[in-house]
Amino acid sequence: FLKSLRVIEWESNFLSGTLPLKEILNTSLVERLHVRDNEFSGEIPSLIGLMSDLRSCLLQENHWTGTIPTEIGLLTTVEAWHIGGTNSMMVMNPAIRTDAGSMMIQGTIPTEIGNMAQVTALTIVSTNITGPIPTQIGLLTNLRRLQLVESNLSGSIPTEIGLLTDLERLVLNGNGNLTGTIPTELGHLTSLDLASFRNSNVSGTMPHEICALSPRYLVGSCFNDLLACGCCTNCNQDILSDSDDGGDGGGGGSSRSPPP
Repeated sequence: FLKSLRVIEWESNFLSGTLPLKEILNTSLVERLHVRDNEFSGEIPSLIGLMSDLRSCLLQENHWTGTIPTEIGLLTTVEAWHIGGTNSMMVMNPAIRTDAGSMMIQGTIPTEIGNMAQVTALTIVSTNITGPIPTQIGLLTNLRRLQLVESNLSGSIPTEIGLLTDLERLVLNGNGNLTGTIPTELGHLTSLDLASFRNSNVSGTMPHEICALSPRYLVGSCFNDLLACGCCTNCNQDILSDSDDGGDGGGGGSSRSPPP
């Protein structure tokens, strides 16, 4: 059944229920799974880990519950992974919110995420995920965009992020339990174009090593005095645009209209 299926694009279709991977596809062939902006609920199937050819997975703007399955560590060919309760508009501007009850993904970010060796874009937005940012993030050396936004991440920013020398975008907005100082190792991110720590509780001084990179956008904690940052840009400007995240980047906003 559907033995040659390689692309699933069900975006913005008001689909509901659970994601029926087992019943509808040969998971070993699918390269693109785009189901964002629907009404899917339940847990993200662990079966997703058997999709050995998967390259792009957009799951955001649904009603998932449970945890991120550890089986994502089996997705060694995936290049884009996005999950969250809202679209990129909330990454653009933290004043834009969604009902937290619509996105009940919880637990922690599994350490197995470090096995996703080909991933270039990783976004987790508007969840109830807690715990630290896993140090295994530093193994994702192809990563260009890391956006962990509006969750309950805690602890300090791991120094291992400084190993991601191709990283262009680092957004950690809205993690109020994220504390400690910004590691000087982030000064190794020579491709960095955007870094934002808005609405977090990081403290101290923005390291000179990061200021010296002169990224186009550098946004501190903005709404408290915990982080001194003389080189930061305007906290009130929209630092992203939907067009920046087009295609498999997963940042485009919803375009659907209500059903008749």
